[in-house]
Amino acid sequence: MGRLIRRMLVIFLIHLAIYICFPYTAGDNVFILAISLIAWLGGIILFSFIFYIVGLSKSKTFNFLFDLFIVFVSLYILLNIYPQRDAVSPYQKVVVQKKYPTYEDAKYGLSKLGVDIPSKKTVQKDFKQTIEILPEIKENLSNHLDKDNANND
Repeated sequence: MGRLIRRMLVIFLIHLAIYICFPYTAGDNVFILAISLIAWLGGIILFSFIFYIVGLSKSKTFNFLFDLFIVFVSLYILLNIYPQRDAVSPYQKVVVQKKYPTYEDAKYGLSKLGVDIPSKKTVQKDFKQTIEILPEIKENLSNHLDKDNANND
């Protein structure tokens, strides 16, 4: 049962990653991903049941190879069928054109899910401000520790 849940989770995460990394889609991308997810999950449940009945589910080697097969085939099929506005499949973008998803693509994809990510400049600015106040925090902390140690003695 644990393998089945793990396989289902992997398929879900693959679909989610493709949705986030390639957000500029044409048509009903959520519908296509939902149908694909349901089909893959149904196939995994069916094959896992068949493998259990036949007795193949006890073989670690077979399970490992089946897991690899699921990952690579699902990635290949999804990257080829997922519609994009520019009519170039994600597979063509990544493998042929060597155009990989960017931070901005992922940010837009996450925003479609309702997750707001700050811009790179905001993150860098906050990081610089944090680094600048670290000595002050360290000094305050050491002062408090010194006071606590003096009170405990």
